[in-house]
Amino acid sequence: MDSSHTGNIDNIVISETAPQCRLPEIGVAPEEYRAYLFEFGRRRNTGAIFRKNGYILAILSYDGHCRGAEHIISSLETGDFAENFNRLEDMGLRPSVYAKGMGPTEAEVFEMRFAEKYDDYVERCYLAYQQKCNGHDIHSDALYSDHMVQALQALRDYAKGRKPSE
Repeated sequence: MDSSHTGNIDNIVISETAPQCRLPEIGVAPEEYRAYLFEFGRRRNTGAIFRKNGYILAILSYDGHCRGAEHIISSLETGDFAENFNRLEDMGLRPSVYAKGMGPTEAEVFEMRFAEKYDDYVERCYLAYQQKCNGHDIHSDALYSDHMVQALQALRDYAKGRKPSE
């Protein structure tokens, strides 16, 4: 399946493909990595999705995280939901707003944005990480994410009955 789409939005060319897998360092079991990705996909943290002419250009999460077209996101302040919301509206983007915990899941947003099934993405990442763990060559541009490793550790702690430290 082609996981990219392209369109021209008021002289701005939008072209997005599904992201490269962000692989943790070896030491996390591949099954834990896969479980983390599925758990992340079930999160409902989306506060607003901004579209123009049907294309998703920006996603704001209630934790202040912004994702979307780089040329749009780079102009936003990080961490302030209301400020970023107002800036995106001022750019002429049409928002779909969701009450906290009522928006689409991370997996649903992924599928809307990249035209790839989230489960397929998880399996692709899982297999890439399995190869990494088995010493096989994988893409050299795979990204290491401290946040991912911390999240996996939190999942391990949760599975052992320990409360996450916040």
